[in-house]
Amino acid sequence: MSRIKEYLMDVEEGQIIPGELQEKKVCSDHFADKTLRAIIAKEGHRGRCSYCGERRSVMDMPDFIRMVRGKLESEFENVDNACLPTERSYFDDDDEKLPGLTRFHGYTAPSNCDMFDDTEDVVSEVLEITGPDGLWNDVVEALPQQAWISKDPFVASLDEELNIRWKHFADMVKHKQRFTFLANKEFDGHPSEYDNGLYDILTELGTMIHRFDVCKNIDENTSIYRARPIVKDTSLIFDEITCPPDVYARQNRMSPAGISMFYGAFDEETARRESTPSTGHDGKGRFLIGQFRQKRLLLLIDLTSLPRPSFWHQNRGYREALAFMHIFHKEITKKIIPDDRIHTEYIPSQVFTEYLRYMFKLEGEISVDGLIYKSSVNGEKCVVLFCNQKESRKMLELVDVKDITI
Repeated sequence: MSRIKEYLMDVEEGQIIPGELQEKKVCSDHFADKTLRAIIAKEGHRGRCSYCGERRSVMDMPDFIRMVRGKLESEFENVDNACLPTERSYFDDDDEKLPGLTRFHGYTAPSNCDMFDDTEDVVSEVLEITGPDGLWNDVVEALPQQAWISKDPFVASLDEELNIRWKHFADMVKHKQRFTFLANKEFDGHPSEYDNGLYDILTELGTMIHRFDVCKNIDENTSIYRARPIVKDTSLIFDEITCPPDVYARQNRMSPAGISMFYGAFDEETARRESTPSTGHDGKGRFLIGQFRQKRLLLLIDLTSLPRPSFWHQNRGYREALAFMHIFHKEITKKIIPDDRIHTEYIPSQVFTEYLRYMFKLEGEISVDGLIYKSSVNGEKCVVLFCNQKESRKMLELVDVKDITI
């Protein structure tokens, strides 16, 4: 084999960084991922970026390519080296489908693992290059040209294990053991066939809330809005607009019938639209919208402030736990069509909320006052405060009321 051909093969396999990249430099402005941007700023040096011409913190392209390749190869591998069963080991013909499995470049792989047909696909996914095209081309051409698949694809990741645990818990409290679930073996510290070393999913959720620092005091000037549809004239007083007395409390996403909580939002439109979904109301008609301010500083768990998972987090466990928290948030805020089964679908999120209200503690045995979550109606922020009608008077004051017709 000639030296030129051998050199070109090494370049194609990513063993040698092409000569034209040796003098190039790249800055963090060309990447969307905040964690990657921070790495470039920290590891780089002052210089002129070859792709935008600006002087700022830059990395030499050979160092950047080595970093990217090292990270990729710590998470993925060439599908031909992954020791996967062949496609024909499981699939008898081209039309056969098997649950949980898929065909990938002549092999059989779990359908939920990360797979990329080529280097272009994996670079697009993990680097999120915002431009220019020349940078994207340089990175792709400097890496091995192959199909990529997650390492150990048949081993569940932490986010998958936690999601299995949550689904098992949700199924248990909906259909098997609702009021005495704490007596279940998985809550007594002894492993069961379902645990995989992860006991008590509620405690796990509490640990992750601590870890991701989503407990926050809302600004004292923040307004909280609460709406209620009205069918007859009523007085515009606090008790008519705050949460109802316990005896009139209907079931809701975070609370069962008979347990009153204050549901609101941080804008009028979301408050109005959120006041009707579970009742089958069409969202039109007459509404009272109350504007409240906090009487004391409220401490809330804000699931909408969860950081975005990044491929570039050094701690893979951190990234996967964070990915699960996003899955969990989406699960407990999904839109549920009002029907006879709505009370069972809300039970898991109701149990989670009760755990936060009575069992979850911050340092110093401090309790939280409520939970901020994403609206299933429009994606904006909603809030539930852990108080009944009487308790809400200690938390909130009514500063304005609107009577509107839609």
